[in-house]
Amino acid sequence: MCSVLFYYIIKIAKLMFLDTTIRIVIIFCCYYIEDMVLKLEIKRKIPDFIFSFIPYKMKNNSSILLAYNTKISRDYIEKYTKNLINLQKLSYNLKSSKKINFLLKKKTCCSKFFFKKKKKEYNLPVMKVVNSIIKFINYYDTIIIVGDTGTGKTTQIPKIILKNINYSNRSILCSQPRRLAVVASASRVSTELGQKLGKEVGYKIRFESCLSHKSQLVYLTDGMLLREIIHPFNVSKTSFILLDEVHERNINLDLILGIIKGLQTKNNNFKLLVMSATIDYIKIINFFPFSLKFSVQGKTFPIDIKWLKTKNLNYHFVLFKLIIYLVIQKQFGDILVFLTGQEEIECILKILLNFKKNLFLKNIFFIPLFSKITQLYNQSMYNTLSIQTRKCILSTNICETSITLRNTRYVIDNGLSKVKFFHPNFLFDKIQISYISKSSAHQRSGRAGRTSLGTSFRLYTKNIYESFMFNFNFAEIKRTNLSNLVLFIKATDHINLQGFDFLDIPPTKNLQGAFYNLWILSMLKSNGNLTIDGKIVSRFNLEPILSKLLINAVRFKCSYEVSGIKFQILIIVSLISNNIIGLKNLFVDFSKLTFKFSVEYFSEFFIILDLYKKWESTLFNSNWCEKKGINVILFSKIRKTKKNIKNQLYFNKIRINSCKKNWYQIGKTLVSTYFMNASFQNHSKSFIHCFTRLHINIHPNSKLEYINISFKYIIFSGLIISRSIFIYFLSKIKPFWLIMYGKKMFRFVKNL
Repeated sequence: MCSVLFYYIIKIAKLMFLDTTIRIVIIFCCYYIEDMVLKLEIKRKIPDFIFSFIPYKMKNNSSILLAYNTKISRDYIEKYTKNLINLQKLSYNLKSSKKINFLLKKKTCCSKFFFKKKKKEYNLPVMKVVNSIIKFINYYDTIIIVGDTGTGKTTQIPKIILKNINYSNRSILCSQPRRLAVVASASRVSTELGQKLGKEVGYKIRFESCLSHKSQLVYLTDGMLLREIIHPFNVSKTSFILLDEVHERNINLDLILGIIKGLQTKNNNFKLLVMSATIDYIKIINFFPFSLKFSVQGKTFPIDIKWLKTKNLNYHFVLFKLIIYLVIQKQFGDILVFLTGQEEIECILKILLNFKKNLFLKNIFFIPLFSKITQLYNQSMYNTLSIQTRKCILSTNICETSITLRNTRYVIDNGLSKVKFFHPNFLFDKIQISYISKSSAHQRSGRAGRTSLGTSFRLYTKNIYESFMFNFNFAEIKRTNLSNLVLFIKATDHINLQGFDFLDIPPTKNLQGAFYNLWILSMLKSNGNLTIDGKIVSRFNLEPILSKLLINAVRFKCSYEVSGIKFQILIIVSLISNNIIGLKNLFVDFSKLTFKFSVEYFSEFFIILDLYKKWESTLFNSNWCEKKGINVILFSKIRKTKKNIKNQLYFNKIRINSCKKNWYQIGKTLVSTYFMNASFQNHSKSFIHCFTRLHINIHPNSKLEYINISFKYIIFSGLIISRSIFIYFLSKIKPFWLIMYGKKMFRFVKNL
């Protein structure tokens, strides 16, 4: 009866051309009638500035996505995925043996080694050309140093500048692409100088620093260096910038090169050193006209490269056979294995630990090494890699550069890596398995042969190397989401996007997708200028969408105490920023998770918030986490990240308000930011994405995969594209929230 009544009210309002009345009545209906059928429509409006703002030199610059996909077949990717699934099933059935985590404690037996070691000069190849380096630095503003792995570029050249060149009490900044490389390099240089880390030599990474007012040589990540050089005050205190491992070509490095090129025209005393073993130096020389290329001959021992004779789609069998052979038959030398990602490393580690237990192997340690572990441990991981015991290190491409593993004699290279691509039409990032470049293969082989003869086992044929691998890595600016880049440049007053000099011009579609993404999130106006939200978001050291979530949380007054939990949205932002894929990764024993299911308000974030509240009530007791099967390390990382984000809020003078217990407000806060990820249910565990009409499935790591649900509309915060599209961290929403907070994308269908 009510639905018929509202139907005639809407019909009369339409005859009177009262669109506002229609909107108010429909929202009123949705609010009080839960079972009402609501039809939504996607707005396809695109502001004019997205097409008119693109500089002329960026037009007709196509993406490399299609060209890159032709290098590896779909059959190979499908076969690889099936093999990985079978590997996961095998490792799941094995009983877990001794854990490797005891090696990663903060206080290890070798942690004192770095401060008690006497000062020692290393006879590396770069030390033979000290006079030439000093001479060229005095004459040239930009020097490109090309040297093989192990020549001492990362550790010795900053020391040469520190000791021999008068820099008038100004600092030396040396960038590294990864956090572990920053900590490892700073620790080694401070040890060689006979000083404690943090005095004359320090480091600075995201949410962590080890510096003092006496620090003159600072190692830092590319992102932190970018934040430093945009401020004129910091530039005035800097005399040298050293960019290491430039061949990786991430977005931050391209921005840094463009900014430094502009700074050198204003400041002649500003010096730049670009260092790499496999750099495309011709492109850098053309970018910096008055530059010099300087080569340093390496001192590596001969490396015997062995290839597969025939193509093998399932390299895991060969990998296990090879590792067991090297462990048993070869008594000396560490083993470094390059794999694609965390899932593969964890499966292979579990199987190898089972082999170790059954074969009674006591003289070798199996150590996993990927980005999440380095974020959790940093210094302790470097200490672990330095222990004087035979090791087999299972690593992603994080070990390709900057990290010196002295006793490594054997390298096993699978020839694959995970590469992130951005789909501008769908506004999604896709992580794809791809062949590495020839320069990366050279870097991996160079890990062996540092101290003795080395052997590199390449689990692919020579034909694949010559025919299917590119010479150099593709620049990240040509294949990833450029929202951060656009936001950063627009927030910097003295940098103009239209006149910015890029080393590689970004694709037009990717740039337009970034503009549209920021406009949808109300960070850009219709004329292309930053809004107030855009200016605030640019100050945070977070992804734009996470910073927007914090701002909306302040508006909805749900960022402070709600039901006794402090800073709920901060916990959610900390969880997402740590790239945790699904609830399952937060638990050691996922079967112990029990929760009360609420039909009206449900979100996987609510489960995490409830657990965090209970953990907080125990004063962060680790024993309680072990009883509940919770991963203490990840929860501690979330707690640490939450504290750092809270400090950023206070630093930016953003006041945090409080409200009463209201899960309703948290749901609206999530929708106001993630409305682009809205989906409606198609089957029991399948949804259709509203914006792209793509079919998406619930990720196996999600708790909703194991229960029956019937949600009409949901939003998600995480997405992975592999053999199909998987989503995680789901939240039930009310459809009229999409109209209220996603006006730029959603509207009602008027012909009801």
